[in-house]
Amino acid sequence: MDAPIGWSGEYTSANGTFPFEHQDLISVPAGDSAVIMVTVNPNGIDGYGNTEVQFTSMNDPGVIAITYLRNITTTGVEVLVVDASAEDYGSLVSSSLDNVYAGTHGLVSRNAINALVDLSNFHTITWSAGNDPAAFYPEEVTALEAYLNACGKLFINGQNIGSDIFEPGGQSQFAQNFYNNYLHASYEANSGPSFILKGVDGDPIADGLLFVIGDVYEKSADVISPFDSDGTPIFNFLGNPEVNSIRVLTSTSRIVYLGIGFEQIDDEDIRDTLMQRIINYFDVEPPQLPSVPNLISPADSDVIDSLSALFVWEQSQPQVGTYWFELDTTDQFTTAYVNTRVQDTTFLYSNLLNNKTYWWRVGAYNCAGWSEFSEVRMFTTDSPVSVDDDEQLTPSEFRLDQNYPNPFNPSTKITYSVSKESPVTIKVFDLIGQEIAVLVDDVKEPGFYSVTFDALGLSSGVYIYQMRAGNFTSIKKMSILK
Repeated sequence: MDAPIGWSGEYTSANGTFPFEHQDLISVPAGDSAVIMVTVNPNGIDGYGNTEVQFTSMNDPGVIAITYLRNITTTGVEVLVVDASAEDYGSLVSSSLDNVYAGTHGLVSRNAINALVDLSNFHTITWSAGNDPAAFYPEEVTALEAYLNACGKLFINGQNIGSDIFEPGGQSQFAQNFYNNYLHASYEANSGPSFILKGVDGDPIADGLLFVIGDVYEKSADVISPFDSDGTPIFNFLGNPEVNSIRVLTSTSRIVYLGIGFEQIDDEDIRDTLMQRIINYFDVEPPQLPSVPNLISPADSDVIDSLSALFVWEQSQPQVGTYWFELDTTDQFTTAYVNTRVQDTTFLYSNLLNNKTYWWRVGAYNCAGWSEFSEVRMFTTDSPVSVDDDEQLTPSEFRLDQNYPNPFNPSTKITYSVSKESPVTIKVFDLIGQEIAVLVDDVKEPGFYSVTFDALGLSSGVYIYQMRAGNFTSIKKMSILK
Protein backbone atom coordinates (compact mmCIF):
# COMPACT_ATOMS: atom_id res chain seq x y z
CA MET A 1 0.00 0.00 0.00
CA ASP A 2 1.36 3.39 -1.05
CA ALA A 3 -0.30 5.72 1.46
CA PRO A 4 0.37 8.24 4.25
CA ILE A 5 2.29 6.95 7.25
CA GLY A 6 -0.20 5.73 9.81
CA TRP A 7 -2.71 4.21 7.40
CA SER A 8 -3.39 0.51 7.83
CA GLY A 9 -5.17 -2.13 5.82
CA GLU A 10 -6.44 -5.67 5.80
CA TYR A 11 -8.27 -8.01 3.49
CA THR A 12 -10.82 -10.74 4.08
CA SER A 13 -11.13 -13.95 2.08
CA ALA A 14 -12.85 -17.27 2.70
CA ASN A 15 -9.88 -18.20 4.90
CA GLY A 16 -10.15 -15.25 7.29
CA THR A 17 -8.94 -11.67 7.72
CA PHE A 18 -5.28 -10.84 7.17
CA PRO A 19 -3.03 -7.75 7.23
CA PHE A 20 -1.57 -6.40 4.02
CA GLU A 21 1.58 -8.19 2.80
CA HIS A 22 0.15 -11.54 4.00
CA GLN A 23 -0.14 -14.12 1.21
CA ASP A 24 -3.30 -16.21 1.16
CA LEU A 25 -3.97 -19.37 -0.85
CA ILE A 26 -7.49 -19.52 -2.28
CA SER A 27 -8.91 -22.44 -4.25
CA VAL A 28 -11.33 -21.33 -6.98
CA PRO A 29 -12.90 -23.94 -9.30
CA ALA A 30 -12.75 -23.24 -13.02
CA GLY A 31 -15.58 -20.95 -14.08
CA ASP A 32 -16.28 -19.90 -10.49
CA SER A 33 -15.33 -16.76 -8.57
CA ALA A 34 -14.24 -15.69 -5.10
CA VAL A 35 -14.89 -12.53 -3.12
CA ILE A 36 -12.08 -10.64 -1.42
CA MET A 37 -12.91 -7.57 0.68
CA VAL A 38 -10.15 -4.99 1.05
CA THR A 39 -10.36 -2.50 3.93
CA VAL A 40 -8.16 0.60 4.27
CA ASN A 41 -8.26 2.55 7.54
CA PRO A 42 -6.72 6.06 7.51
CA ASN A 43 -6.78 6.10 11.33
CA GLY A 44 -7.68 9.78 11.40
CA ILE A 45 -4.88 10.80 9.02
CA ASP A 46 -6.02 12.80 5.98
CA GLY A 47 -4.61 12.04 2.56
CA TYR A 48 -4.75 9.70 -0.40
CA GLY A 49 -3.01 6.53 -1.50
CA ASN A 50 -3.06 3.41 -3.65
CA THR A 51 -3.47 -0.24 -2.77
CA GLU A 52 -2.11 -2.95 -5.06
CA VAL A 53 -3.75 -6.39 -5.05
CA GLN A 54 -1.82 -9.11 -6.90
CA PHE A 55 -3.19 -12.48 -7.97
CA THR A 56 -0.83 -15.29 -9.02
CA SER A 57 -1.93 -18.61 -10.49
CA MET A 58 -0.63 -21.55 -8.46
CA ASN A 59 -0.97 -23.79 -11.52
CA ASP A 60 1.03 -21.40 -13.68
CA PRO A 61 3.07 -18.91 -11.58
CA GLY A 62 3.77 -16.92 -14.71
CA VAL A 63 0.13 -15.85 -14.87
CA ILE A 64 -0.19 -12.73 -12.73
CA ALA A 65 -3.01 -10.19 -12.50
CA ILE A 66 -2.78 -6.91 -10.61
CA THR A 67 -5.55 -4.50 -9.68
CA TYR A 68 -5.10 -1.08 -8.11
CA LEU A 69 -7.47 0.46 -5.58
CA ARG A 70 -7.33 4.22 -5.05
CA ASN A 71 -8.15 5.57 -1.60
CA ILE A 72 -8.81 9.12 -0.41
CA THR A 73 -10.17 10.73 2.75
CA THR A 74 -13.10 13.14 2.46
CA THR A 75 -11.21 15.76 4.48
CA GLY A 76 -7.73 17.21 4.15
CA VAL A 77 -7.52 16.92 0.34
CA GLU A 78 -8.41 19.96 -1.76
CA VAL A 79 -9.13 18.52 -5.22
CA LEU A 80 -10.85 15.20 -5.90
CA VAL A 81 -10.13 13.77 -9.36
CA VAL A 82 -12.78 11.22 -10.37
CA ASP A 83 -11.98 8.86 -13.23
CA ALA A 84 -15.39 7.85 -14.61
CA SER A 85 -13.83 6.41 -17.76
CA ALA A 86 -12.79 2.84 -18.35
CA GLU A 87 -9.36 3.87 -19.63
CA ASP A 88 -7.74 5.78 -16.74
CA TYR A 89 -8.22 9.15 -18.48
CA GLY A 90 -8.55 10.86 -15.11
CA SER A 91 -4.81 10.34 -14.66
CA LEU A 92 -4.18 13.05 -17.29
CA VAL A 93 -6.12 15.54 -15.16
CA SER A 94 -4.10 14.42 -12.15
CA SER A 95 -0.88 14.85 -14.13
CA SER A 96 -1.79 18.43 -15.10
CA LEU A 97 -2.60 19.21 -11.48
CA ASP A 98 0.86 17.90 -10.57
CA ASN A 99 2.32 20.42 -13.02
CA VAL A 100 0.32 23.55 -12.17
CA TYR A 101 -1.34 23.17 -8.77
CA ALA A 102 0.49 23.59 -5.47
CA GLY A 103 -2.32 22.15 -3.35
CA THR A 104 -3.28 18.57 -2.62
CA HIS A 105 -5.27 16.33 -4.93
CA GLY A 106 -6.20 12.67 -5.09
CA LEU A 107 -7.45 10.36 -7.85
CA VAL A 108 -10.24 7.81 -7.40
CA SER A 109 -12.39 5.71 -9.70
CA ARG A 110 -16.12 6.37 -10.01
CA ASN A 111 -16.78 3.36 -7.77
CA ALA A 112 -15.91 5.59 -4.80
CA ILE A 113 -18.87 7.91 -5.45
CA ASN A 114 -22.34 7.13 -4.12
CA ALA A 115 -25.33 9.00 -2.73
CA LEU A 116 -24.07 8.75 0.87
CA VAL A 117 -20.51 9.97 0.37
CA ASP A 118 -19.91 13.48 1.69
CA LEU A 119 -18.10 15.52 -0.98
CA SER A 120 -18.64 18.92 0.65
CA ASN A 121 -15.09 19.28 2.00
CA PHE A 122 -13.44 19.14 -1.43
CA HIS A 123 -12.63 22.57 -2.85
CA THR A 124 -12.89 21.23 -6.42
CA ILE A 125 -14.02 18.01 -8.09
CA THR A 126 -12.98 17.00 -11.60
CA TRP A 127 -14.98 14.38 -13.51
CA SER A 128 -13.56 12.58 -16.55
CA ALA A 129 -16.37 10.75 -18.33
CA GLY A 130 -14.32 9.19 -21.12
CA ASN A 131 -16.09 7.91 -24.23
CA ASP A 132 -17.82 4.55 -23.84
CA PRO A 133 -19.20 4.01 -20.31
CA ALA A 134 -22.36 5.68 -19.03
CA ALA A 135 -21.72 9.36 -18.36
CA PHE A 136 -23.41 9.05 -14.96
CA TYR A 137 -25.16 6.61 -12.67
CA PRO A 138 -28.08 7.76 -10.47
CA GLU A 139 -26.15 7.70 -7.19
CA GLU A 140 -23.38 9.79 -8.78
CA VAL A 141 -25.86 12.45 -9.87
CA THR A 142 -27.32 12.57 -6.36
CA ALA A 143 -23.86 13.09 -4.86
CA LEU A 144 -22.87 15.75 -7.41
CA GLU A 145 -26.13 17.67 -6.98
CA ALA A 146 -25.58 17.77 -3.21
CA TYR A 147 -22.01 18.96 -3.79
CA LEU A 148 -23.05 21.74 -6.16
CA ASN A 149 -25.85 22.81 -3.82
CA ALA A 150 -23.17 23.26 -1.15
CA CYS A 151 -21.13 25.74 -3.22
CA GLY A 152 -19.09 23.13 -5.07
CA LYS A 153 -16.71 23.73 -7.98
CA LEU A 154 -16.86 21.10 -10.74
CA PHE A 155 -14.72 20.56 -13.84
CA ILE A 156 -16.42 17.97 -16.03
CA ASN A 157 -15.12 16.67 -19.35
CA GLY A 158 -16.17 14.05 -21.90
CA GLN A 159 -17.23 14.07 -25.54
CA ASN A 160 -20.46 12.06 -25.28
CA ILE A 161 -22.00 13.34 -22.05
CA GLY A 162 -24.88 15.15 -23.76
CA SER A 163 -25.59 12.40 -26.27
CA ASP A 164 -25.58 9.74 -23.54
CA ILE A 165 -28.22 11.74 -21.66
CA PHE A 166 -30.47 12.89 -24.52
CA GLU A 167 -30.03 10.56 -27.49
CA PRO A 168 -32.30 7.47 -27.81
CA GLY A 169 -30.58 4.48 -26.26
CA GLY A 170 -28.38 6.63 -24.02
CA GLN A 171 -27.51 5.13 -20.65
CA SER A 172 -27.93 8.33 -18.61
CA GLN A 173 -31.32 9.69 -19.68
CA PHE A 174 -32.38 10.01 -16.02
CA ALA A 175 -29.82 12.85 -15.73
CA GLN A 176 -31.58 15.37 -18.01
CA ASN A 177 -32.60 17.61 -15.11
CA PHE A 178 -29.02 17.54 -13.78
CA TYR A 179 -27.69 18.44 -17.22
CA ASN A 180 -30.04 21.40 -17.71
CA ASN A 181 -30.41 22.77 -14.19
CA TYR A 182 -27.06 21.94 -12.59
CA LEU A 183 -24.63 21.95 -15.53
CA HIS A 184 -26.79 24.72 -17.08
CA ALA A 185 -26.26 23.17 -20.52
CA SER A 186 -28.54 22.36 -23.45
CA TYR A 187 -27.70 19.47 -25.74
CA GLU A 188 -27.84 20.35 -29.47
CA ALA A 189 -26.14 17.57 -31.48
CA ASN A 190 -23.80 14.61 -31.05
CA SER A 191 -21.14 15.78 -33.50
CA GLY A 192 -19.80 19.24 -34.27
CA PRO A 193 -19.04 20.85 -37.65
CA SER A 194 -15.25 20.48 -37.28
CA PHE A 195 -12.55 18.85 -35.19
CA ILE A 196 -10.83 22.10 -34.20
CA LEU A 197 -11.81 24.06 -31.09
CA LYS A 198 -11.08 27.76 -30.63
CA GLY A 199 -11.30 29.61 -27.33
CA VAL A 200 -13.69 32.55 -27.12
CA ASP A 201 -11.73 35.80 -27.33
CA GLY A 202 -11.31 37.43 -23.95
CA ASP A 203 -12.60 34.45 -21.99
CA PRO A 204 -10.65 33.93 -18.73
CA ILE A 205 -10.37 30.19 -19.38
CA ALA A 206 -10.12 29.69 -23.15
CA ASP A 207 -8.77 32.94 -24.63
CA GLY A 208 -6.00 32.26 -27.16
CA LEU A 209 -6.33 28.46 -27.05
CA LEU A 210 -6.68 26.58 -30.35
CA PHE A 211 -6.26 22.84 -30.86
CA VAL A 212 -7.32 19.86 -32.93
CA ILE A 213 -9.41 17.28 -31.10
CA GLY A 214 -7.13 14.27 -30.66
CA ASP A 215 -7.59 10.79 -32.13
CA VAL A 216 -7.75 9.00 -28.78
CA TYR A 217 -10.94 7.34 -30.05
CA GLU A 218 -13.51 8.06 -32.74
CA LYS A 219 -14.25 11.77 -32.52
CA SER A 220 -17.85 12.94 -32.03
CA ALA A 221 -17.66 16.05 -29.87
CA ASP A 222 -21.08 17.19 -28.62
CA VAL A 223 -22.57 20.51 -29.70
CA ILE A 224 -24.04 22.23 -26.65
CA SER A 225 -25.25 25.67 -25.60
CA PRO A 226 -25.93 27.47 -22.31
CA PHE A 227 -29.31 26.45 -20.89
CA ASP A 228 -29.77 29.83 -19.20
CA SER A 229 -27.98 33.07 -18.40
CA ASP A 230 -25.77 31.35 -15.80
CA GLY A 231 -23.83 29.62 -18.60
CA THR A 232 -21.23 31.27 -20.87
CA PRO A 233 -19.62 29.71 -24.00
CA ILE A 234 -15.85 29.25 -23.80
CA PHE A 235 -14.99 27.05 -26.82
CA ASN A 236 -16.51 27.20 -30.31
CA PHE A 237 -15.86 24.97 -33.29
CA LEU A 238 -13.38 26.82 -35.52
CA GLY A 239 -15.11 29.04 -38.07
CA ASN A 240 -18.54 28.28 -36.62
CA PRO A 241 -20.62 29.83 -33.81
CA GLU A 242 -21.67 26.43 -32.47
CA VAL A 243 -20.50 25.80 -28.92
CA ASN A 244 -18.63 22.84 -27.44
CA SER A 245 -17.83 24.02 -23.90
CA ILE A 246 -19.23 26.41 -21.29
CA ARG A 247 -18.45 27.81 -17.87
CA VAL A 248 -21.10 28.42 -15.21
CA LEU A 249 -21.37 30.84 -12.31
CA THR A 250 -24.40 30.57 -10.01
CA SER A 251 -25.24 31.52 -6.45
CA THR A 252 -24.17 28.06 -5.27
CA SER A 253 -21.55 26.73 -7.68
CA ARG A 254 -18.90 27.24 -10.35
CA ILE A 255 -18.63 24.76 -13.22
CA VAL A 256 -16.49 24.26 -16.30
CA TYR A 257 -18.02 21.80 -18.76
CA LEU A 258 -15.62 20.72 -21.51
CA GLY A 259 -17.56 18.95 -24.27
CA ILE A 260 -14.62 16.71 -25.16
CA GLY A 261 -12.44 14.48 -23.06
CA PHE A 262 -9.42 16.13 -21.44
CA GLU A 263 -7.49 13.23 -22.95
CA GLN A 264 -8.39 14.52 -26.44
CA ILE A 265 -6.10 17.52 -25.97
CA ASP A 266 -2.82 16.11 -27.28
CA ASP A 267 -0.62 19.07 -26.34
CA GLU A 268 0.47 18.83 -22.70
CA ASP A 269 1.16 22.58 -22.55
CA ILE A 270 -2.42 23.34 -23.61
CA ARG A 271 -3.77 20.84 -21.07
CA ASP A 272 -1.70 22.47 -18.32
CA THR A 273 -2.70 26.00 -19.39
CA LEU A 274 -6.36 25.03 -19.42
CA MET A 275 -6.11 23.38 -16.00
CA GLN A 276 -4.30 26.38 -14.51
CA ARG A 277 -6.98 28.74 -15.81
CA ILE A 278 -9.78 26.53 -14.50
CA ILE A 279 -8.19 26.52 -11.04
CA ASN A 280 -7.82 30.30 -11.25
CA TYR A 281 -11.46 30.65 -12.31
CA PHE A 282 -12.58 28.59 -9.35
CA ASP A 283 -10.42 30.64 -6.99
CA VAL A 284 -10.91 34.13 -8.41
CA GLU A 285 -12.56 36.67 -6.14
CA PRO A 286 -13.60 34.64 -3.10
CA PRO A 287 -17.38 35.00 -2.82
CA GLN A 288 -18.64 37.91 -0.77
CA LEU A 289 -21.52 37.68 1.63
CA PRO A 290 -24.74 38.81 -0.04
CA SER A 291 -26.10 42.25 0.59
CA VAL A 292 -28.85 42.59 3.16
CA PRO A 293 -32.24 42.33 1.40
CA ASN A 294 -34.05 45.62 0.94
CA LEU A 295 -37.73 45.17 1.83
CA ILE A 296 -40.36 46.71 -0.46
CA SER A 297 -43.82 45.74 0.74
CA PRO A 298 -45.79 45.63 2.95
CA ALA A 299 -44.52 48.95 4.23
CA ASP A 300 -43.60 49.33 7.88
CA SER A 301 -46.66 49.91 10.11
CA ASP A 302 -48.97 49.17 7.18
CA VAL A 303 -52.58 48.08 7.74
CA ILE A 304 -53.73 45.25 5.45
CA ASP A 305 -57.44 44.80 4.77
CA SER A 306 -56.98 41.15 3.85
CA LEU A 307 -55.92 37.87 5.40
CA SER A 308 -53.42 37.36 2.56
CA ALA A 309 -50.22 39.31 2.02
CA LEU A 310 -47.65 39.39 -0.77
CA PHE A 311 -44.20 40.08 0.65
CA VAL A 312 -41.74 41.68 -1.80
CA TRP A 313 -38.04 42.58 -1.51
CA GLU A 314 -35.20 43.55 -3.84
CA GLN A 315 -32.68 41.09 -5.31
CA SER A 316 -29.55 40.86 -3.16
CA GLN A 317 -26.06 40.83 -4.65
CA PRO A 318 -23.84 39.12 -5.57
CA GLN A 319 -25.21 35.88 -7.03
CA VAL A 320 -28.10 35.19 -4.66
CA GLY A 321 -30.65 32.49 -5.41
CA THR A 322 -31.95 31.61 -1.94
CA TYR A 323 -33.64 33.69 0.74
CA TRP A 324 -34.90 32.95 4.23
CA PHE A 325 -38.29 34.45 5.03
CA GLU A 326 -39.55 34.83 8.59
CA LEU A 327 -43.00 36.00 9.71
CA ASP A 328 -43.90 36.10 13.38
CA THR A 329 -46.35 37.45 15.91
CA THR A 330 -43.51 38.83 18.06
CA ASP A 331 -40.67 41.14 17.09
CA GLN A 332 -38.21 38.63 18.61
CA PHE A 333 -39.22 35.88 16.12
CA THR A 334 -39.57 33.23 18.81
CA THR A 335 -42.81 31.49 17.75
CA ALA A 336 -41.70 30.31 14.28
CA TYR A 337 -45.03 31.29 12.75
CA VAL A 338 -43.60 31.15 9.20
CA ASN A 339 -39.96 30.23 8.71
CA THR A 340 -39.02 29.02 5.24
CA ARG A 341 -36.64 29.10 2.27
CA VAL A 342 -37.69 31.11 -0.79
CA GLN A 343 -36.14 30.95 -4.27
CA ASP A 344 -37.64 34.25 -5.45
CA THR A 345 -37.95 37.82 -4.19
CA THR A 346 -41.64 37.40 -3.35
CA PHE A 347 -43.60 35.25 -0.92
CA LEU A 348 -47.40 34.93 -0.69
CA TYR A 349 -48.95 33.97 2.63
CA SER A 350 -52.72 33.47 2.85
CA ASN A 351 -53.36 32.33 6.41
CA LEU A 352 -53.08 35.54 8.43
CA LEU A 353 -55.24 36.16 11.48
CA ASN A 354 -57.61 39.10 11.65
CA ASN A 355 -56.86 42.10 13.89
CA LYS A 356 -53.36 40.80 14.47
CA THR A 357 -49.93 42.46 14.41
CA TYR A 358 -47.07 40.74 12.56
CA TRP A 359 -43.36 41.29 12.06
CA TRP A 360 -41.34 40.06 9.06
CA ARG A 361 -37.75 39.98 7.82
CA VAL A 362 -35.63 38.33 5.10
CA GLY A 363 -32.07 36.95 4.88
CA ALA A 364 -30.08 36.12 1.71
CA TYR A 365 -27.70 33.24 0.92
CA ASN A 366 -24.88 32.62 -1.53
CA CYS A 367 -21.66 30.56 -1.54
CA ALA A 368 -20.07 32.81 1.08
CA GLY A 369 -22.89 32.21 3.55
CA TRP A 370 -25.89 34.07 4.94
CA SER A 371 -26.32 37.82 5.05
CA GLU A 372 -27.57 39.56 8.12
CA PHE A 373 -31.34 39.78 8.31
CA SER A 374 -33.04 42.77 6.78
CA GLU A 375 -34.70 45.44 8.83
CA VAL A 376 -37.76 44.20 10.72
CA ARG A 377 -41.09 45.52 9.46
CA MET A 378 -44.44 45.45 11.21
CA PHE A 379 -47.97 45.39 9.82
CA THR A 380 -51.49 44.82 11.13
CA THR A 381 -54.45 43.00 9.60
CA ASP A 382 -57.88 44.64 9.57
CA SER A 383 -60.13 42.50 7.41
CA PRO A 384 -63.94 42.55 7.27
CA VAL A 385 -63.86 38.75 7.01
CA SER A 386 -64.50 36.92 10.28
CA VAL A 387 -62.26 33.93 10.92
CA ASP A 388 -61.99 31.63 13.90
CA ASP A 389 -58.55 32.40 15.31
CA ASP A 390 -58.33 29.05 17.11
CA GLU A 391 -58.69 27.20 13.80
CA GLN A 392 -55.94 29.26 12.18
CA LEU A 393 -53.58 28.74 15.10
CA THR A 394 -53.78 24.97 14.59
CA PRO A 395 -51.56 23.64 11.79
CA SER A 396 -53.43 21.68 9.15
CA GLU A 397 -50.68 19.05 8.89
CA PHE A 398 -47.54 17.68 10.48
CA ARG A 399 -44.49 19.33 8.93
CA LEU A 400 -40.72 19.39 9.38
CA ASP A 401 -39.04 22.49 7.93
CA GLN A 402 -35.54 22.96 6.58
CA ASN A 403 -33.15 24.14 9.25
CA TYR A 404 -31.91 27.72 9.22
CA PRO A 405 -29.22 28.74 8.69
CA ASN A 406 -27.92 25.97 6.46
CA PRO A 407 -24.97 25.43 6.15
CA PHE A 408 -24.31 26.51 9.74
CA ASN A 409 -21.69 26.79 12.46
CA PRO A 410 -22.15 26.06 15.29
CA SER A 411 -25.94 26.16 15.79
CA THR A 412 -29.10 26.13 13.69
CA LYS A 413 -32.86 26.30 14.26
CA ILE A 414 -35.34 23.63 13.17
CA THR A 415 -39.04 24.50 13.03
CA TYR A 416 -41.86 21.98 12.89
CA SER A 417 -45.66 21.80 13.07
CA VAL A 418 -47.93 19.41 14.98
CA SER A 419 -51.53 19.14 13.77
CA LYS A 420 -52.85 16.98 16.63
CA GLU A 421 -51.62 15.84 20.02
CA SER A 422 -48.91 13.26 19.40
CA PRO A 423 -45.64 11.90 20.77
CA VAL A 424 -42.93 13.67 18.75
CA THR A 425 -39.26 12.83 18.31
CA ILE A 426 -36.63 14.72 16.34
CA LYS A 427 -33.24 13.03 16.10
CA VAL A 428 -29.97 13.79 14.31
CA PHE A 429 -27.92 11.08 12.56
CA ASP A 430 -24.68 10.95 10.62
CA LEU A 431 -24.59 9.52 7.09
CA ILE A 432 -23.93 5.97 8.28
CA GLY A 433 -27.02 6.03 10.50
CA GLN A 434 -25.36 6.59 13.87
CA GLU A 435 -27.54 8.63 16.24
CA ILE A 436 -25.87 11.95 17.10
CA ALA A 437 -28.48 13.79 19.17
CA VAL A 438 -32.10 13.68 20.35
CA LEU A 439 -33.58 17.17 20.03
CA VAL A 440 -37.22 16.42 20.86
CA ASP A 441 -38.80 13.45 22.65
CA ASP A 442 -42.11 14.54 24.12
CA VAL A 443 -45.88 14.63 23.65
CA LYS A 444 -46.79 17.86 21.85
CA GLU A 445 -50.08 19.73 21.63
CA PRO A 446 -51.13 21.07 18.21
CA GLY A 447 -49.04 24.09 17.29
CA PHE A 448 -45.90 25.54 15.74
CA TYR A 449 -42.56 24.74 17.40
CA SER A 450 -38.84 25.28 17.00
CA VAL A 451 -35.74 23.68 18.47
CA THR A 452 -32.07 24.67 18.30
CA PHE A 453 -29.37 22.16 17.39
CA ASP A 454 -25.89 22.95 18.70
CA ALA A 455 -23.22 21.14 16.66
CA LEU A 456 -20.29 22.21 18.81
CA GLY A 457 -17.78 19.37 18.77
CA LEU A 458 -19.02 17.84 15.51
CA SER A 459 -16.93 17.88 12.35
CA SER A 460 -17.93 19.51 9.07
CA GLY A 461 -20.17 17.44 6.84
CA VAL A 462 -23.70 16.44 5.98
CA TYR A 463 -26.04 15.17 8.70
CA ILE A 464 -29.60 13.84 8.69
CA TYR A 465 -32.42 14.95 10.97
CA GLN A 466 -35.66 13.01 11.29
CA MET A 467 -39.06 13.84 12.78
CA ARG A 468 -41.55 11.16 13.83
CA ALA A 469 -45.08 11.92 15.06
CA GLY A 470 -47.59 9.08 15.00
CA ASN A 471 -47.58 7.76 11.44
CA PHE A 472 -45.80 10.86 10.14
CA THR A 473 -42.09 10.66 9.30
CA SER A 474 -39.97 13.30 7.57
CA ILE A 475 -36.22 13.35 6.92
CA LYS A 476 -34.05 16.28 5.82
CA LYS A 477 -30.34 16.98 5.39
CA MET A 478 -28.28 19.76 6.96
CA SER A 479 -24.64 20.77 6.56
CA ILE A 480 -22.10 21.85 9.16
CA LEU A 481 -19.46 24.11 7.61
CA LYS A 482 -16.53 25.02 9.88
